[in-house]
Amino acid sequence: MKLKKIKLNRKIEKRLLALGCDLDGSVCFAQDDEVVLAGGMGDLKEPANLDSYAQKLQNLLQKEGFVPEILLCDLNENQESAKYAQRLSNIYACPLVQAQHQEAHFYGSLLENQVDLQNESVLGVVFDDIGMGIDEYEWGGEFFMATHRDLQRFAHFAYWPMPGGAYVHLEPYRMMLSAIWQAFGDVHLDGLFKSSVQNNTFQGVWELLKKDSISTYTTSVKLILDAVYCLTGGKTSLRSRYQGLESLAKLLKKPVADVGAFPFEIISSKTSQTISLDLAIQELVNQLAAGESKERIAQAFIETLSQSVLQTVDLAFSKAKQNKVTLTGQVLDVPAFRDKFAADLIQHGCQVLPSSSLGSSDGSLAWGQVAYAVYQELDLA
Repeated sequence: MKLKKIKLNRKIEKRLLALGCDLDGSVCFAQDDEVVLAGGMGDLKEPANLDSYAQKLQNLLQKEGFVPEILLCDLNENQESAKYAQRLSNIYACPLVQAQHQEAHFYGSLLENQVDLQNESVLGVVFDDIGMGIDEYEWGGEFFMATHRDLQRFAHFAYWPMPGGAYVHLEPYRMMLSAIWQAFGDVHLDGLFKSSVQNNTFQGVWELLKKDSISTYTTSVKLILDAVYCLTGGKTSLRSRYQGLESLAKLLKKPVADVGAFPFEIISSKTSQTISLDLAIQELVNQLAAGESKERIAQAFIETLSQSVLQTVDLAFSKAKQNKVTLTGQVLDVPAFRDKFAADLIQHGCQVLPSSSLGSSDGSLAWGQVAYAVYQELDLA
């Protein structure tokens, strides 16, 4: 267990204990002006990791003489970390607060940068893997506007079906088919894929999409990029969850001249903006058919995401009269992506807050949950 102690520029009134999420086990406890983050405990869905996590946490709490007054966990109560948090809440007879995943990432970035929301507002761009949203769908492509004790989901990417649920993480062809379905509807896959083996593999997923029998939808930019990775010739199955993301990042290191963005739409409602990439996927597929290189297509798609960020920022700041932006989430933990979006925002006149020294992966989510409590000024006596 790796420990990191962090001093805050403010005092925390309640003793907080946050248990992060399952994918990369971490805990964080805070009192007065000090926060201790312990991470590196693996995937808690593995029973051995969960047992080790629980034992290490108990040892750490005993060593520090720490008795929590508020517990925090992920919004998804089916996670092992959330179940364990509920047990601890009963043991310590203290309230349990469920923090939405991407909101926690955002607040973690604000706290590390010591942002004072009483005097300013900040727009958070969270390009992430997945985390259950308050609508019970999987979020991961979010724009949050934070002010004092208030957080607005200002914009998000359009929801795409997740055929097969958790299988999408190692089988990116599922999200590729989801992207095609969103953009084209019920087209003939033979016109897009020449391999009969691929068609046989794809057909079962395609039938799920046609029957509209999928219960899980997502805004995740990581899964959107998995679809693009697969469309541009990537493998249909992965060794690791982030292989597609890493492969796309390498394509950005081979600059192609005169790359422009694909078309996209921002659809406004009374409460938020929805960014639709259907037109972008249509153009991407058309350029593939015309023989464009995977480097040019990948870079054009990243340019599309960047332009969608800049247009969303303009909409947000036309109302908020601020220019501070923070970039966080699993996708933006990859230097190639973060550097691209940060440079474009700075050129656009925005002040981009420094990247997190703790990282934006799930290993630092417990820190974000503590930050959530700090900025929400929780006092659950």
